[in-house]
Amino acid sequence: MAVRDELPPILNALLHIYVTAELNEEIFWILEAKVQVGKKKTGRYGMDL
Repeated sequence: MAVRDELPPILNALLHIYVTAELNEEIFWILEAKVQVGKKKTGRYGMDL
């Protein structure tokens, strides 16, 4: 199977996560916890993950 055949299902899943508020909030909460572990909360207002 070519890579281009794998891309549409991945994009559909990402779109579903983006437009579903509950999933979006949960996924970004998990990502923020993983990415920012042990780091200071610095940056500019509105520049969230």
